[in-house]
Amino acid sequence: MKNKNNKTVEVLVSPFPPLVMKTDGKFAGFEIELWEMIAREIDLEYTYKEVRLKDIFAALENGQTDLAVAGISINEDREKIFDFSHYTLDSGLLVLTGKNSGRVKVLKTIKEFFKSGYKKILTTLLAILILVFILGNAIWLIEGRSGGAFSSAYFPGIFEAAWMVLVTISTVGYGDYIPHLWIGKLFDVFIILIGYIFFGIFIAELSSIITLKKIRGNISSYKDLGGKKVATVRHSTSINTLDRLGAKIVAVEKIENAFKKLKNEKVEAIVFDAPNLLHHMSSGETRFFDVIGDIFERQTYGIAMPTGSPLKEKINLAILKLRDNGSYDILYKKWFGENSKME
Repeated sequence: MKNKNNKTVEVLVSPFPPLVMKTDGKFAGFEIELWEMIAREIDLEYTYKEVRLKDIFAALENGQTDLAVAGISINEDREKIFDFSHYTLDSGLLVLTGKNSGRVKVLKTIKEFFKSGYKKILTTLLAILILVFILGNAIWLIEGRSGGAFSSAYFPGIFEAAWMVLVTISTVGYGDYIPHLWIGKLFDVFIILIGYIFFGIFIAELSSIITLKKIRGNISSYKDLGGKKVATVRHSTSINTLDRLGAKIVAVEKIENAFKKLKNEKVEAIVFDAPNLLHHMSSGETRFFDVIGDIFERQTYGIAMPTGSPLKEKINLAILKLRDNGSYDILYKKWFGENSKME
């Protein structure tokens, strides 16, 4: 059967492994095989036309094609501008990171540490130096001017006093200088107490920076993507999800470009449709990438058609028949196995 204009139906396709793939000029994949089963059921003649994903949407919205098979996610916004068949696959999004992305890289860690925390570090160090200078002058006035532990001359007496203050407040010890006078020893108790306070603040600042870097450097689920550089395909449903999660989105035209960026550490993760990422992992890329967490943002795919398409009801009836007679299950197991992570 042909469409109402008595012409062969045009089917727009865009590569989306393993749903739509092109090998030696021929199209294959889960959704391609499903469509061909549907076409046989309703005795429909068709031709494939390969275009970019964004061009598929424009053609459907303007009624310039008959239908599209390209792993197209069904959502409310898209259903406002074109129609969908019953769902062809139930899936969602996955997170992919580089293999051993949590491994400590010393030089990079040091660089990032000082890049993000140097202002706090410098401010705290400056405060300690000012404190050492003030306390050094005070203890020199007590000990140096009264024949105590330090030289009576301001130079080098102030350096001797500052050294004693520094090693005292850092809890290293007294080194070469110990207060001789009782008032100097009493003042030294004050120095020790001040040292505990200021060095406690300093250590706390360093710990907070290190902890923050550790948290920012790890991705254990999609909830950790906030502030991370994450690659995904332009015009895909992943864009809105990543924007909501607060990720730094790096949009690419093809998913292959995202894999290259992750492999070269240009991004920290990839978020995209589970079938595509799982297929890529099954093709030998496990040595480079890790799947993180489970599928999230559950979504379904469908065959897209212009609004009011006369083909919609026929296609839906064919899908229901293929599910009822077990043909769909056989096809699903062929492409995704008995225990697919998507179900």
